[in-house]
Amino acid sequence: MSISNFFGSLFGKAKGTIDQVTEKITDVAENALEKGTELAGELKEKAEILADQAEAKLDEMGVKDKLAGAIDTAREKLDVATEWVEEKAGQAKETFSDVVEKVENKIDDLTASKKEE
Repeated sequence: MSISNFFGSLFGKAKGTIDQVTEKITDVAENALEKGTELAGELKEKAEILADQAEAKLDEMGVKDKLAGAIDTAREKLDVATEWVEEKAGQAKETFSDVVEKVENKIDDLTASKKEE
């Protein structure tokens, strides 16, 4: 047997083995993908059923209504707080205006008395 026949035989066997392994890997991958797709579909169905059951249970417990009531209450309190802040801001503005006016008057008085001297 010559060296070229030896390498040809060796690489020929290796190529055949690689082809077989590639085919097996392809089969395994296709089967895994098929099973994964199947499982995903089943999980989706179960998740939809559980979501429907959870929604029904929340309705039964009146949680949605309670939550809606809590949200409405929070909105009302926020409105009250906003009105209070606006009122206090208006009062503060008036107070500062009064203070500024008094300071201006005092400055005018002091400058007038300096001019008279």
